[in-house]
Amino acid sequence: MKKIGKWLINWRLQCNILLLQTFEDRDRFQRPPELNHLHQRNIMGKVQDNPRISAPQIADDLKADYKIEMTPQTVRNTITKAGYNGRAASKKPCNGESASSLQRSI
Repeated sequence: MKKIGKWLINWRLQCNILLLQTFEDRDRFQRPPELNHLHQRNIMGKVQDNPRISAPQIADDLKADYKIEMTPQTVRNTITKAGYNGRAASKKPCNGESASSLQRSI
């Protein structure tokens, strides 16, 4: 029983040490994101203003505004994650009761 008690005390101490470490001190298991939420909001604002804007154009704008370099594919991934599809970024229409009743009447 003494060995189990010592093991538990050591385990609790190790957990406390891990919890007290700052975020920067912890090991990272994945790549840090290229875009933060402000960059993503900027991209989505540009897409909402002009749905026909191209991904390379947005990447160039981000380079000019924030001095960050990224590929157009990263911009496309951000737009797709927000729910926009296609070349002209648009969301799919809601297929609720009103849409289905319109289809039945046609």
